[in-house]
Amino acid sequence: ELGDLKQILVKGLNELIEERQALIDKLSTASDYLKAVETDRERLRQELGQARKNSMTDELTGLPKREVFIKQLEAEIGRVKRYGFALALAVIDVDNLESVNKRYGRATGDAVLRCYAGEILSKFRTYDLVARYGGDEFAVLFPNTQKDGAMHALEKARKTATSTFIHQDGKNIPLPSFSSVLTQYSPGEPPAALLARADETLTQAKLGGTNRLVVALPTA
Repeated sequence: ELGDLKQILVKGLNELIEERQALIDKLSTASDYLKAVETDRERLRQELGQARKNSMTDELTGLPKREVFIKQLEAEIGRVKRYGFALALAVIDVDNLESVNKRYGRATGDAVLRCYAGEILSKFRTYDLVARYGGDEFAVLFPNTQKDGAMHALEKARKTATSTFIHQDGKNIPLPSFSSVLTQYSPGEPPAALLARADETLTQAKLGGTNRLVVALPTA
């Protein structure tokens, strides 16, 4: 009887050990599973973050898109209302880009836009915002900047552009010049009105030639 009891105890102990090991295995598996889930979640968060970034960034130039620029303009106007700082805005149009596309090919035209984004307009101050405004146009926000300061920055960029070449298909191609309109925010002016004034003035300015800088101050 004592031997039978001993066998029963040993058997019971072995079963407990097996159950404990099975539980450990399950917990280990669960831990691995949770780690895998967390890894997937983190990867998803990164992918969503990249997707949001991609949705706000122009694929060709890497600059913020027009919609982002407009939101930042609205935010800057809010700061102007609170603190009373000046705010200047410029719209820049690359001259004769369509002619470049026809003569050298669209890849060269794309290289022109990338050059403007990466070499010409990137020289503005770190807190100035440069965006792809659409087509052959860029837009720049100059926070806490009066007209003269913004004009100086645009003139400097214009001179740099006229002395720059792009290297495409073994050729050194002169970078096209740009025309721009500079305007300044007027207290109480809606963002849409500010942009419309800049757009209309630039359209008129380009009728008078290329490589131009025009100032369009708000009317009283």
